[in-house]
Amino acid sequence: MKKFSMKKTTAAAAAAAVGAVLLLGGAGTLAYWSDNATTASQSITAGNLDLGTITTDTWNLQQVVTSGTPATTKKTASVAFNAKTMAVVPGDVLTREITLPVTLTGQNVAAELTVTPAAVPESLTSAFTQEVFVNDAKVTGPVAVTTDAKVKIVVTFNWAAANTTKLISNYNFGADYTLTQVAKGTVTP
Repeated sequence: MKKFSMKKTTAAAAAAAVGAVLLLGGAGTLAYWSDNATTASQSITAGNLDLGTITTDTWNLQQVVTSGTPATTKKTASVAFNAKTMAVVPGDVLTREITLPVTLTGQNVAAELTVTPAAVPESLTSAFTQEVFVNDAKVTGPVAVTTDAKVKIVVTFNWAAANTTKLISNYNFGADYTLTQVAKGTVTP
């Protein structure tokens, strides 16, 4: 039989007691304060970016021809164009003017407008040119807008166009209008 030494048993009991005290003392220091509160709910409203319905759409026709040496320009009066009753000839200039309703709602909303005239068929590229103006400035790409935009498309029929260009009787001079949100603010390094 083995003899237990009192010293070993007492030492083990003392170590267990010290461990228990440390554990209990440590648990007491885990306390922390906490509190909570609630706030009133906040409703938010989404902004808006919209191209409205085009209500103003007019076409005008005028002939503008520059020829001779020295060059002289002859013009006719600009008249309302009716595609059902009127025909275009070389030297004519068709001008389409519309007011494009633009709605931008939101603190940080900014947008660019892109006007894309109908594509010109390859066989007609020498017959006429198309130019786009937004708010009286000639544009070839997106332009910043903040309110309704005044868009003008000018189609000039080349005075020197070949007789084969008479085939344009069914060409559509429409355009696509795209309003795109862009980042607002300044560039920061």
